Amino acid sequence: INIYWILCFLIISYGIFALNGYGNDDDTYRMLNTWKTLISEGRYVPSRFQGNLIPELTIGLASEIGGFYLANFISVVLSVSSLFIFYALLLRVTTS
Repeated sequence: INIYWILCFLIISYGIFALNGYGNDDDTYRMLNTWKTLISEGRYVPSRFQGNLIPELTIGLASEIGGFYLANFISVVLSVSSLFIFYALLLRVTTS
């Protein structure tokens, strides 16, 4: 089976769930709160203990521009991309 068919399936299946709002993951809401605090008050308050600046800025900006549709789409693209990168790296150290 071709890896590109699997990626297409993952994007479509993730995309279906992405049409239902931000979901019930409180991490997303904490990232959005970080974005709002950064924009409104000019100070960075991390969404979690170790901080997560790049996803916080990415999800926050996407949400500001396109609401939960764009924020979830960006999240889907980043998730599937990381799976693909992991698969590509795995192929380098193992056999098919």
